[in-house]
Amino acid sequence: MRPAELASDEASSVDVWRHAWVECERLHGRRYDLSVLLEPTSPLRRAEDVERTVAALLSGDYSAAATVSPTPGHFSPFKALSTDDRGVIRPLMPEDLRVRRRQDAPPSYHVNGLCYAALRATVVEQGTIIEQKCMAVVIDRPVINIDDRFDLELAEFIAARGA
Repeated sequence: MRPAELASDEASSVDVWRHAWVECERLHGRRYDLSVLLEPTSPLRRAEDVERTVAALLSGDYSAAATVSPTPGHFSPFKALSTDDRGVIRPLMPEDLRVRRRQDAPPSYHVNGLCYAALRATVVEQGTIIEQKCMAVVIDRPVINIDDRFDLELAEFIAARGA
């Protein structure tokens, strides 16, 4: 069982994963060098997503692997904005990284939560998941992270279409 502080909305995935990892090692009396995290808020994963993520981790000198999705051009971080404390719009990126047209932005990706695989040192010892030696596993189909009722309805719609 998770301690109360890891069963809250504020608990981080890496802290929950680290706890589960260490507890499994304690209960089974053995050390695990690799583990996989499958977040329940990303239910549209397929077995091949998990297989590809583990294979990516093991394919080179990587400490972790994570599934990512291409970020649509109209949501590119190179076009993103923020606001100051008065509500005035400011570019999020420095001038030399901004682009005028979304078509000119380099490809960008966002974590989709389908699958993470990591070595023990990454999660248990360093307390990280996505770090400098994390291999991207690109998933180029509709997926969803369920954070509210609309996301749940969207996930049901995508699942019903077999996407």
